[in-house]
Amino acid sequence: NLTKKVMAYQDEILKKYPTTVTARILKANKPVEIPDAPTLPNGEKDPLFGYKYYKAHFFDNFDLADDALIRMPRPFYVEKLKEYLDKMVIPQQDSLIKEIDKLASIARKNQETYKYLVWMCMVKYQTPEIMGLDAVYVHLFDKYFGSKEMDFWINAKTKQNLKDHADQLRLSLIGMTAPNLKMQDANLQPRSMYDIKNKYTILFIFDPDCGHCREETPKLVNFYNAHRTKFDVEVYAVSADSSMKKMRDYIKEMKMPWITVNGPRSYVGSYQKLYDAAQTPSMYIIDNKKKIIAKKPPIEKLEDFLTHYEESQKKKTSGSK
Repeated sequence: NLTKKVMAYQDEILKKYPTTVTARILKANKPVEIPDAPTLPNGEKDPLFGYKYYKAHFFDNFDLADDALIRMPRPFYVEKLKEYLDKMVIPQQDSLIKEIDKLASIARKNQETYKYLVWMCMVKYQTPEIMGLDAVYVHLFDKYFGSKEMDFWINAKTKQNLKDHADQLRLSLIGMTAPNLKMQDANLQPRSMYDIKNKYTILFIFDPDCGHCREETPKLVNFYNAHRTKFDVEVYAVSADSSMKKMRDYIKEMKMPWITVNGPRSYVGSYQKLYDAAQTPSMYIIDNKKKIIAKKPPIEKLEDFLTHYEESQKKKTSGSK
């Protein structure tokens, strides 16, 4: 009963004083009421109706173009935005890009909310938790910053920093053709990554002096020894250090059984200009058509990833038939 009285009081404020900040905050927190699902021709209720209705009406009570909502002590705006993108949208680059562009077109009615929404999305996908969503960041830069759309507020230095990061990411997005690498191995012989004819190539970029690399390399060695034949995989490891001695010692210490080359001794220029590998270790999975299918996956998840990937490829093949 008390809750009903509170809601009735809030509704009265919304009715009498709709333009006040108080009313706008109350409305922004008002839940979406989902009607009963319609009955399908087979006599059953539509199981997806609730989700589809809730998604379509998610922002009915929340005005994305109201800059009062970005100035609250509690981050209402960011919370609402993240809830929608994380829970209502499939975590796939094309879906997210489509939805963000749609939200930005609504927020564009107000310059403050427009720049705020776009900037929050840039921050969110600068270092995404889900593999492949760095493509969202690249799209956002190109559409809103590279196009000069955000020049009304962004300064030149910040814009250049955003560009540098986007340009680094765009070199090796999932789905792109992996740039070839050709470098000297421990015997000073040129080894080309494109010469690998296995079903999968794992590009592993490491630094002999990197502590994290020393933790991760044995895991990759174990995976390789246990699953090389099962998945028909080869590793092309690139040492970031110019020292051949360090590379040879590292190969021996880690018992690395694959192709290892020296990154600075390159025939194709710096690998850092071809791949997003500012940190070590960095890893990519490349298929036999030289397409990047995974970027920086955890080594512990390699078996699961390749298993699920092969299952999905089989489904695609059977579906096309």
